[in-house]
Order: sequence, then C-alpha cells, then structure tokens
Amino acid sequence: HWFLIALIGPTLYALSNHLDKLILSRYIQEDNSDRWVLTAFSSLFGTLIVPIAFFFDHSVFSVPLAVALWLMGIGMFLMGALFLYYTALQRDEASYVVPFYQTIPVFTYIIGLFVLGETLTPLQLLGGTIILAGTLVLSFEGVFSDLRFKRGVVLPMLGASVLMALNDVFFKVFALETSFWASVFWTYAGAGLAGLALLTLSTRTRVGFLNYLRRNSIPGVTAASTSETFFVTAEVAMHYATLLAPVVLVSLVNALQP
Repeated sequence: HWFLIALIGPTLYALSNHLDKLILSRYIQEDNSDRWVLTAFSSLFGTLIVPIAFFFDHSVFSVPLAVALWLMGIGMFLMGALFLYYTALQRDEASYVVPFYQTIPVFTYIIGLFVLGETLTPLQLLGGTIILAGTLVLSFEGVFSDLRFKRGVVLPMLGASVLMALNDVFFKVFALETSFWASVFWTYAGAGLAGLALLTLSTRTRVGFLNYLRRNSIPGVTAASTSETFFVTAEVAMHYATLLAPVVLVSLVNALQP
C-alpha cells in the first residue's frame, strides 16, 4: 500500500535529521566549511545508488538526452535543498528546524496542480491551511512585544521545501514517462555531478572535506554514511510511493517527520 511505503520516508528522515545535527556540532564545526562539506558528502554518497538502479533497469542509457538532463537537474535541486537545510540546522536544533518541512505539501500541491493536474478535496485544503498556520507560529520566538522573526532558519527552510517539492513533482513526471529506476539513476547521477563540481571549484570546501575525512575517519564518516543511507532510502521510498498516489498526499505523510 502506498501509505506504508511512504511511511518509510519520515521514519528514516527523522533518524537522519538527528545524525546530521550531531555531525555539524561535533565533527566538522572546526573545519569552517561545515554545510558545504556535508552537502558535498551527501552528493557523492548518493551516487552509490546509481549502480543499484542500473542493476534493476539496464535501459537507463536509452532515456532521451533531454529527459536525462532534466532528471540530473532534479538531482541538483535535491542537493540545493540539502544545503539550505544544513544552513538552518547550523542555527537551531533539529526538532525546531524539521517542522518547516511540513510546508512541502503546500508547495507540492501548487506545483502539482499546474504540472500534473492533481487536486485536493476541501478538507485536505483545510489541512494545508492548518499546516501553514503552524509554520507561521514556529517562525517567531519570544512572547508578545518581544516577538522576533527567525529569518535565519525560516527562509532557508522555506527555500529547501520549495526545492524538495520541485524534486518530488518532476521526478514523478519523468518516472511516468520513462521508468522508476531510470529516473533514480539520472537523478542521483546529477546529484553526484553537483558534489564533484563543488569539490572541484571550491578550494575551501575541498580542504574542509579532506580534513573531515582525515580527522574523523571512523566515527565521522560512519555517522555521515549512516545518515545518508537513511536519507537516500527514504527518498527512494517516497518517490516510489508518488507513483501509486498523488504527490501531495505522499508528501503529507511526511508531516509525521517532526
């Protein structure tokens, strides 16, 4: 059932969230390149699923070039979302940052309405309104006259949610046109290319990445690898579920993540 498959997502995302916070606060804080290093690691680690995708579908190279390029762009959207998420996670706790992902279904609905023609019932729209109201409450700290807008966390997380929504909707578009595993193959190939470009073009990130591997060879790399395994598995499960139900309903299951 699509719901049970989608439920894998928030379960593994939640485990990944706390591991990410641990990594940022304990292992790479001193490298002064933090979120860039973790983004590069995520990008490169995700390519491990590329040969798995090829194993399940040998026709990946028969995908039209334009479609392959679009899917690689979707993978880069995903890495952009992770960078913004790591930025927010540097500034606050995971239990505060993660609830902003509840805005993904709202953005997914808007994008999916135009791209896929998927609609919601009035009751489901009411649920989306409640999610927005909850996010608005989380956007401030303090009480009454001392209220402050947490711009440093809210804006990156809203940006991450938009990119995640784009990733979800367009993955479904191309997976329906080609195949599930071919879409996984090219999406994570694009993510890996983004990570490789980041390490090649940014000396600071490359030095920070090598320092991270050198200083924290066992505990740091193990934590990061475990986190990325959880994340990639969750992403694949959520993408598969979108082929069985409307994208916005699948993304609403992720409301359980906080």
